[in-house]
Amino acid sequence: SQFINEVESVLRGQTGPATKAHVIRRLEEKIENDPLYGGYAIPFSFILRGENNLDQAIKVIDKFIAAKERKNETDKQYGAALYNKSCFLAVRHGTSKSDADRNAALASLRKALEISESNWSYVLIDKDLDALRGDPEFIKIIEKAPPWARRAQPERGNPEV
Repeated sequence: SQFINEVESVLRGQTGPATKAHVIRRLEEKIENDPLYGGYAIPFSFILRGENNLDQAIKVIDKFIAAKERKNETDKQYGAALYNKSCFLAVRHGTSKSDADRNAALASLRKALEISESNWSYVLIDKDLDALRGDPEFIKIIEKAPPWARRAQPERGNPEV
């Protein structure tokens, strides 16, 4: 659809401020009307994160996660949202050094990995998680990475692995 193409263009940084503002307004409306549709919530949270608005990105993803939990829908999209929340919180923790951000990021990451094993494809190399890399709890998490995830990492992978 035309709107999805506009969203993708915003995510790629290929639009001007007016189009971006239009897409943001439409995404806000769409997630208000359908909070269970990750096809709007997840890209919207990425746009907000790209604008360095981590607080709002976390609110958007939390609303989606809560809607999924109310419906008891713990599917792959739910796992992806949890993973993204852990990334947003880890980035914020890198600046805030907040124990609350750290603990919430680790809890969200653990749950994301339980829900969807495909999240392992990102954990070992995702730069958004860099603020947690030396954390003993994070190291415990990545020590449980399945062998396929470890083999799939580029040579520049994490030294903890």
